[in-house]
Amino acid sequence: MNRIPALYGSRQRVLVAALRLILRLLAIAVSMVAARAVTVLAALDSEICSGSNGRKSLDDVMVALSESENAVTLGQFTALAREFTGAATDALSAGNLPD
Repeated sequence: MNRIPALYGSRQRVLVAALRLILRLLAIAVSMVAARAVTVLAALDSEICSGSNGRKSLDDVMVALSESENAVTLGQFTALAREFTGAATDALSAGNLPD
């Protein structure tokens, strides 16, 4: 179903088609990043629960971050996860985090 009005020339049709393709690719990229984040956070939650013998979870990390008056940084997030597990976490290893 082509919704591009006939008054557009072929160049405009190509540009509109290219823009639609770019928007679809961006949507796919955002979905992939979100899926990766969910996977990393689920693994982190598991590590926190295991490392704390079920006393702490990712929820506790989020509560601690929300109580901070400063902007949340990756360093703070990692430090809190380490504090609750007692060790560095595999989920937050360099290969799972953005550069």
